[in-house]
Amino acid sequence: MNDALRKRPAALAALLLLATLPGCSLLYKQEPAATYQLSLPRSTYTAPSAQAQPQRPVLVIHTPVSSRVLDSDRVIIAQPDGRLAAWAGLRWADNAPVLLRDRLTEAFIHDARQAVRVDSSSFGSERNLVGTLQAFQFEQRGNASVVAIRLDLRLDDHGQPGKGASRRFEVERTVISKREADVIAAFSAASDALAEQVIGWVAQQPVTSIAGPAGAAGVPRAAPAEIVPR
Repeated sequence: MNDALRKRPAALAALLLLATLPGCSLLYKQEPAATYQLSLPRSTYTAPSAQAQPQRPVLVIHTPVSSRVLDSDRVIIAQPDGRLAAWAGLRWADNAPVLLRDRLTEAFIHDARQAVRVDSSSFGSERNLVGTLQAFQFEQRGNASVVAIRLDLRLDDHGQPGKGASRRFEVERTVISKREADVIAAFSAASDALAEQVIGWVAQQPVTSIAGPAGAAGVPRAAPAEIVPR
């Protein structure tokens, strides 16, 4: 038996020993991940009767656009020096822009003052709520920890850009500890506060009328802003 053959059993034994050591593995292991969704919306608003509600066009809530980092199901941690990291073992039930879109939709439905639907790609004759998600993250600020959500929204009437209003919404909530349950609770509270502000803002905006049915001859329509389908 030559030296190469004699060395093979010893090498195999060394590899097996290495595999049993803590923190060592010959194969990549998928990290276990806890999956969370935001809590259900809360509202103290009492909807008026159907006869008392003013006639308003349907509000179409579009999925906000976002950076590649935010457009994921990872819980993002923003470091003071600008670095972004993902919280190991913690994931959302959907990508953050979709999660927030659905959260806003649930809040509008719960509020009951405005009929809504979700459409992430097309514009029709309804009112369209479009926006950009700038932040949806956990931030460490010295000894304090906060959840921050920043969302730029534009309300376009009848798919005509420039006929509505725009606003930036910024909400922060303190995280009482770094336990997963407390972090998710802070995200839910911040999303709840954001939804309440958005609902109030939309309700205050006057509805812009159009001078004829959509697509009628002689009634030009502005080209809708493009949203790339997911």
